[in-house]
Parts: sequence; C-alpha cells; structure tokens
Amino acid sequence: MRNGQKGDARPTGITTALSEELRRYMDHPSYISWTDNNIDTLFFHGKNRLTAPGLRKILRDLSLEANLSRVITPHDLRRTTGYLMQSAGVSMVAIQKQLGHQILSTTLRYVPPLNDLAEILVQSDDNRP
Repeated sequence: MRNGQKGDARPTGITTALSEELRRYMDHPSYISWTDNNIDTLFFHGKNRLTAPGLRKILRDLSLEANLSRVITPHDLRRTTGYLMQSAGVSMVAIQKQLGHQILSTTLRYVPPLNDLAEILVQSDDNRP
C-alpha cells in the first residue's frame, strides 16, 4: 500500500481467494478499457477513480439501504479484518503487522481477545431498548 493514513509504504497480505478475485476484476473489459487511459488506480466508480469520500458515500448509502442501526465506515472494515483474522486463528502479532500498528496495545483496542469481545457484545445487547 502506498498511501496510508500514517506511516510508510508497506506490503499487505491478502488471501488466495482475494488475489484470484482481484485478477478477475483486472481482467474485466471495463477495467481494461478504463486503465487504457494510463490511470494508476485500482478501483473506480463509474468513470471516476474511487476516492476515500466516494467510498464513505457508497458505504453510507448501503447502510441506509440495508436499514442498519448505524452507518458503516471504512474504519469498520479495518476492525472487521482484524476480527476475521483473529477468528481464523491468526496471531495478534500478525494482525498487528497487517493493520500496520506500531504497538500491540493499539491492535488490542481494535481486536480484543475473543472472550472479551463476547462480553462486549452481550453488554451492548443488554443496553438496547
């Protein structure tokens, strides 16, 4: 990843399945014709590059369409990545590296140990009207 919120460029691990899907996406005629303009961008929406505000708008619209209790943000996707990695048995150190955190305590705020997460979820359900 070249452009991050903080820090320098770093590699980002992805699954084989995601790698295959990205390859299919990049082989699609729409993507190929769009990149014929020599634009160095992977994702686009319509004929424009997908920007951070554009992604936030898409997630907001999808959240509203799905009638969710709150709007999903790109940051929620980071948390979900950490949670899914943890659920799959990936070590906290590997999750820390994937999320680009310098200190483990930051990662633990994103991805509490699973038994703590279960307690958090039970408490949030108990506090619902």
